[in-house]
Amino acid sequence: MTISAFAAFCLGILVEIVVLWEQSRRQCNIPPRQWGFLGLRLSTEQLIIATAFVTVIALVTSFKLSGLAVYTVSLDQVIIGMLFVGLGLFLVYFGVVDPRLLPRINEQAALSVHIIVALGLALTIEDEGALRIFALVFALPTIGLITIGLTKRILAPIPKALVYLWYLMCLFALALQSDFSTVTQPISAPFSLFDAFMVGASGVFLILHSLFLIRFFVLVSSLILPRNRRYMGFAMPHLFDDEQMPRWQVFVLQGLVAGVLLLNSKFNLAPNITAVSTLVLIIVQILPQVWQKLRHRT
Repeated sequence: MTISAFAAFCLGILVEIVVLWEQSRRQCNIPPRQWGFLGLRLSTEQLIIATAFVTVIALVTSFKLSGLAVYTVSLDQVIIGMLFVGLGLFLVYFGVVDPRLLPRINEQAALSVHIIVALGLALTIEDEGALRIFALVFALPTIGLITIGLTKRILAPIPKALVYLWYLMCLFALALQSDFSTVTQPISAPFSLFDAFMVGASGVFLILHSLFLIRFFVLVSSLILPRNRRYMGFAMPHLFDDEQMPRWQVFVLQGLVAGVLLLNSKFNLAPNITAVSTLVLIIVQILPQVWQKLRHRT
């Protein structure tokens, strides 16, 4: 990875962590600290993100002007290795020990992520027989999530847990499909700054959820014992949001998701995994904030 791409990669990591931290604060109803900057009122997290973007843009520009942009970085370098060790410990702690950074999702978000991952994976399968098997495996979850996503009834804790478990499994499948080798090895093919940014941002998001999948799978498995089922009522409110979307918005959202992935596959606008990861982050992290602001205005 070139030094410019590595700077964009680190920016993606930082931005994703800060966004997750801000969402965690908002979910706990902790008011943000506001800062005045150029006539704007920015939260601490927004100020950090803006500063990081300006810094990385300045660094990338200086790399190009000085000729350093051709240099590559790898894990063999001590500072880079220490960075990844620290990041790994951070993800293990907040993925297994204290999952406060995991954003809450609702039924429609789980459906959207399922559609994105399923369609994204299907578009990469060329063998017709394998595609049929894939369709059979995903058929039942698709029908179930569509039914749940279109109903207004609030799910009980145990069905919520099963939906959330499938959501985590979809993200784990996406993490397995993602190619993180570009982070540790120099590459000869062009690697855009946006791709590097998305590898960093989606990597934090996917690894964090994949680590939590281990803990949550054990928790769901314990439901076999009736005495453990009451604990799910305490756990799910921290992971699952009961807020519902109107049905027409659900249809529009799924249509947009499928349309974007199909157009990207047809015209090869971006690597499939980049498009899929970007859509997942938009659905889980950006759209809920947009809808919340729109509801407050109305």
